[in-house]
Amino acid sequence: MTKPQFTKEQLQDKMKEQSWVLIIILTVVGLCMIAYSGIALYSALTMNNADAMGPVESYGFSSMFERVFNGLFNAAVLFVAADIFRKIKNSGTPFMQNVIKHLYIISALLMTSAILSPVLAIAVTVAAKGSVQHRILFSGMSFGVVLSLVVLSLARIFRYGTMLQQESDETL
Repeated sequence: MTKPQFTKEQLQDKMKEQSWVLIIILTVVGLCMIAYSGIALYSALTMNNADAMGPVESYGFSSMFERVFNGLFNAAVLFVAADIFRKIKNSGTPFMQNVIKHLYIISALLMTSAILSPVLAIAVTVAAKGSVQHRILFSGMSFGVVLSLVVLSLARIFRYGTMLQQESDETL
């Protein structure tokens, strides 16, 4: 049984249709990440617990700082990803220089977040307490670095796909 063959135009139309859904999902989730970051920040700053020494004196403050920082960086990643699909919707193909540039931006944002988040959390704790009296876990850092490298690899693959697309277009 043979699979149905689609023309280039049919595939581009299908990609344009499907891109709308992803644009909406990525934008909504990005806005939710910003709202979550704001709520986490507000909650930590207004926390009034008689048993605790205050948000700055506890592990909760640096943890909250990491949540806010990561939430904002994740929102930025989602907005850049939504912009990738916006460009695909307009052109009908993912193999464009703008998409590659956006993938590099996403990779840089992920790497920056993975490295800076724990470092800044330590700095905030040291600034507030004068020392770090708790363990800072770097498990999220390794995942962020690996994810950043995967996106960087995808950017390189898309760069090659863009070259092939240009050659194909010139041949026709």
